[in-house]
Amino acid sequence: NHWIETGEAGGVPPTLQGGIEQRLSQLSSDALRVLQTAALLGKWATVERVGRVLELRSVETLHCLEQLSRLGALDPKVSDLVVSHDLVARSATERLTPLLRAAFHRRTADVLIGEAETSHDSEILVASLDHLHRAGDEQVLATVTMANLEYLGALDAPAAGLRALTRIDSRHVRQTDRPRLASATARLLLREGAYTHALSNPLKGLLLPSIDACPSESEIDISLSLVDSTYRADPLVDRAALMAFTMAVSDLAYVSRETRLRACDI
Repeated sequence: NHWIETGEAGGVPPTLQGGIEQRLSQLSSDALRVLQTAALLGKWATVERVGRVLELRSVETLHCLEQLSRLGALDPKVSDLVVSHDLVARSATERLTPLLRAAFHRRTADVLIGEAETSHDSEILVASLDHLHRAGDEQVLATVTMANLEYLGALDAPAAGLRALTRIDSRHVRQTDRPRLASATARLLLREGAYTHALSNPLKGLLLPSIDACPSESEIDISLSLVDSTYRADPLVDRAALMAFTMAVSDLAYVSRETRLRACDI
């Protein structure tokens, strides 16, 4: 069947959609919540996580899973918690009001953040930030992202880190933390090979600080990212001036050895 194979909801026959809705209507409220939570979690859905999100006892969760399996809402071919089809997942989550959907995402984010803090799993951390974003809680999103800024800036997948950092509303970031955010963003852009973008955003209009003014290490870090971007993106740049800055940084005694070595590498 075309609709079963492709999941194109726009062409779903009324009889098929009606059949799905009829099955969902047979579920208890807890079982429907378990199905909706599993659908929102996607590949991160496990019996334990769903139970923690909904704060259900193990026996209650197992009873819900039994209902879902009996009605064919779960994939019987896998041992993980996987919704049987995208059409079923979509129909279940469409029953959520916007307010309730946001609350689900926020609760899911809380559970995943707790896991990330103990497991130090970068993928779980990024997933938790995705749920915070979908919950629309911009202040909490900014707070959690900034608390994990160094970790996000060192992700093996820079695109995931960039997605997390560029979603922050700068109004929710303290003025003193904005240089750290700019530096982490620039570094990730450089690792992605987006040299011109790293030069223009978020460092647009930034001038190299005077070494005589004893700039802070965070200011130097941002400036080194700017220099590195400029070297790569602008073949007509005054390379002598940029080299003079990096050489001066390499001689600064008050900055970390890592920063001095970075300046030498550039």
